[in-house]
Amino acid sequence: MTVSETDLWQDAVAIYGRPGVAAGCLRLQDTFGVDIVILLTVLHALSCGLAFDEDDIRRADLSVRPWRRDVVRVLRRVRRQVKDVQTAERGGEPFAALRRSIQDAELDAERIEFGMLDRWLESLSPGPAVLPVRACIVALGRLSFGRRLRVEEERMLGETADAIANAFEAAS
Repeated sequence: MTVSETDLWQDAVAIYGRPGVAAGCLRLQDTFGVDIVILLTVLHALSCGLAFDEDDIRRADLSVRPWRRDVVRVLRRVRRQVKDVQTAERGGEPFAALRRSIQDAELDAERIEFGMLDRWLESLSPGPAVLPVRACIVALGRLSFGRRLRVEEERMLGETADAIANAFEAAS
């Protein structure tokens, strides 16, 4: 079975497509360094009725951190650099084609990460949620940022977590 055929992948795509979720995820990624793949996996785990806590989220993050750092983020950075050069140079189709192929590679790398996180899901037990949706998102934001958040950062994280949690819970 390919990653794109798994329940995790299908659910992640559906969650990401809910109104407001993609924008909130990208804001968390760009502002706090949150790994959207982990965030969507955590939301999937909640929708499946799996119990986990902040230590489990940290364990999931540690399990994919080298892959994210050395592959996914490198591809994302290169894709964004190509876009910047394309814009600055008023480049045409060759730049666009290169950017699309890098974006495809980035998505393939994220699919592999989902596959890696499937193993984390298998380690969880069914049970009531230990953390509500909002708390999971805030925990990921704090974990990803790597330092204590300032008041305005904490407020922004909370607002974005609220928006994603509301969209997630409305559709569940």
